[in-house]
Amino acid sequence: MGLNAKPVAFLHLSIVAVLRLLWNLFGCYNYLMSKLSRETYCVGGSMRATSAAYMAGFPAWLTAFWALGVWGSLAGLLLLPPESPPLVITRVIWGLLVFLVYARSMAA
Repeated sequence: MGLNAKPVAFLHLSIVAVLRLLWNLFGCYNYLMSKLSRETYCVGGSMRATSAAYMAGFPAWLTAFWALGVWGSLAGLLLLPPESPPLVITRVIWGLLVFLVYARSMAA
């Protein structure tokens, strides 16, 4: 590379980044709507009343981990560039935490 050469941003990486952003934004939208307007979003939509009641009975720790997962994934997407090594470490740690929470909820 020359002195004035800029790194090339590949088109497929930009497409994947936009898809990741849309995926994470849908998770944020889903979380917010289920917390702010449960009646219209859950019961008024395609969810059955029994499923909405089950979801309303989630323990606080599970809801907290859901919020951390949704907002943490959005923050990780926006704050870390795709090529950085801390992103890989963050993904591994976050994946382990999600697995542990899921295993704990299935055991209860």
